[in-house]
Amino acid sequence: MGTSTQDENIFARLKKVAQVGDIERLYELIAEDPNILDHFDQVSFCETPLHIAAEKGQTHFAMELMTLKPSLALKLNVLGFSPLHLALQNNHIRTVRGLVAINSSLVSIKGRGMITPLHHVARIGDAELLSEFLFACPSSINDLTSKCETEDCNLQASSSSGETLMISFCCFLFTHQKRQPPTTSRAKMPNKIR
Repeated sequence: MGTSTQDENIFARLKKVAQVGDIERLYELIAEDPNILDHFDQVSFCETPLHIAAEKGQTHFAMELMTLKPSLALKLNVLGFSPLHLALQNNHIRTVRGLVAINSSLVSIKGRGMITPLHHVARIGDAELLSEFLFACPSSINDLTSKCETEDCNLQASSSSGETLMISFCCFLFTHQKRQPPTTSRAKMPNKIR
């Protein structure tokens, strides 16, 4: 797909707007080219403005983009990561929560190695975010990685046996009881899984 110099210029400006999270400039670019966001649907793997905003922690901008063009949240970049993966990798928890609030199924989006954001959270041992993800999308606990691991196996690799038992039990309860909001607090969780 060929692009003209003018197209390259507008995409460069869109990238800068995403990096700084300038919503007003985003709408100016959309007014200039109403199809500017449609370009990303035509490319299988690419860095979208949502990837950039998520990686930089531009929460409001990311949520605005996701509202305008929900398909951007499902795109993988050339390294195999979704915007939610990038927000997690860069510890932009507010952005993570914003994206999941708009589309809870994103916790199950498979990236490189079939790793989902839920797997990532389990590996780093963030019990609070793990419980939020499981509440948002309980079926995500059954997702496998390319190594045929579930999120439960990742928990065992990242925590001691007593903590693993506690977290595994919580995961079991999440999948077998009525959906109720998580009540975990970072202050109440053991230090190793904060």
